Amino acid sequence: MYFESESKPPTIIDCLEFNDRFRYADVCADVAFLSMDLRRLGRTDLAERFVASYARASGDYELYRLLAFYEGYRAYVRGKVSAFLVDAPDTDAEARLAADRDAREYFLLSLLESRPPMLGPSLIAVGGIIASGKSTVAERLAAAVGAPSVSADRTRKELLGVEATKAVTENAWQGAYSAEFTERVYGELGRRASAVLASGRSVILDASFRSRALREGARDVARRSGVGFVFVETRASPDESRRRLAERARHRSVSDGRAELYDEFVARFEPVDELGPGERFVVNTERALDDELRAVLAVVPAWPG
Repeated sequence: MYFESESKPPTIIDCLEFNDRFRYADVCADVAFLSMDLRRLGRTDLAERFVASYARASGDYELYRLLAFYEGYRAYVRGKVSAFLVDAPDTDAEARLAADRDAREYFLLSLLESRPPMLGPSLIAVGGIIASGKSTVAERLAAAVGAPSVSADRTRKELLGVEATKAVTENAWQGAYSAEFTERVYGELGRRASAVLASGRSVILDASFRSRALREGARDVARRSGVGFVFVETRASPDESRRRLAERARHRSVSDGRAELYDEFVARFEPVDELGPGERFVVNTERALDDELRAVLAVVPAWPG
């Protein structure tokens, strides 16, 4: 790949024109290639963040079920190529030593499929009133934990088959926001979260979780996966939330929350009184988030810095 100029898109050169079959593979295999190299360079944190960002952008959380396999496969192929160089008759002594070192390193790295991830898994559900800062907090936690954030807004649009930023402004609590479709959205959130948790990694769920039943559903996903559960409730004053909704209305947004829904949404939101202090954290998003999230990150495994 190379860039012709800043004004033009990158040109991708595929070196496999000689073999049509080799040009088609599971996308996860390509994602795993870069994440494997990042791990080899000692940046497992960046590898996890890269995969999490790809999963969120593509909506493909199932790749976590195969990620370790493909990382091991890619490392083994790299090790095999280095081993070929060791035995090549035209390889000089210095290059042979380097290739031998690389082969050993890649072969050891290929065993990562059988190792658990470096950070223990947990399910973190982020919920609250519309425009209370849920997605901002979810993204901040996702970056700190190196975990994918599964958004209810994005999932809903994917299930509808529309662009993430296309407004779906049906009547309140009807159509795409009816109880039936909302149940389908949260079911898909749980399915995606289970795929990530099965790989031994944490996952962030970004949704309103406006009812006790919806919160219990997320808690049940964590229970079935045998991992810890944390609920982060985001809060902001009514004036600030309305200001954010007015600002959001001026731009394309993944969220369909709007000012005319605010009062009814607040009235329908069931207080979070079913969770104990070890499972529930309240975050005021009008304050410095680093300070507000410190208590959450004290109980959730995260990367340093």
